[in-house]
Amino acid sequence: MIVKKIQILKKAVEKEGLSYTAKKLGIDRSTLNRYINGKIQRIPNDIIEKAAELLTIEELSDIIYGFRTVEIDPTTALSVIIKAVRDEGFRNFFISLIWQYLGVGLSLRFREFVFNLSSSFPLFPSPCRLRELNHSLQGHGEFHWAPSSPSHCSSSS
Repeated sequence: MIVKKIQILKKAVEKEGLSYTAKKLGIDRSTLNRYINGKIQRIPNDIIEKAAELLTIEELSDIIYGFRTVEIDPTTALSVIIKAVRDEGFRNFFISLIWQYLGVGLSLRFREFVFNLSSSFPLFPSPCRLRELNHSLQGHGEFHWAPSSPSHCSSSS
């Protein structure tokens, strides 16, 4: 636990500077320096709470959970989705993370649509089905995708 506390303090100092951080925490610079260097083992929780307020959610999650926010390309994103489709253990982990971080937003955004494995709508629909959905949802502001029409799709939609 002390390691995480020190990491939070270090990140705050790295981001805001020693003097500013010490002032915001209400402590001397030398005390802050001793906390960071591990010379003082008992760091009060209120100090950590104040330091955490200087950091973003992403910075805190990087420290606490070891998650790092990085830019990724579409190919990498699709690779993650394909791994989730093929590997049940990874899929459960991935879905739990998505739900944990985006659950409320997903519930609000898609409240009119219920997608589950027992429905007639597959988890990853065919390009023909996506084309049909795109056509039916045009103008509703929910889904816009313009795939090329596979030759085997009917032209009635």
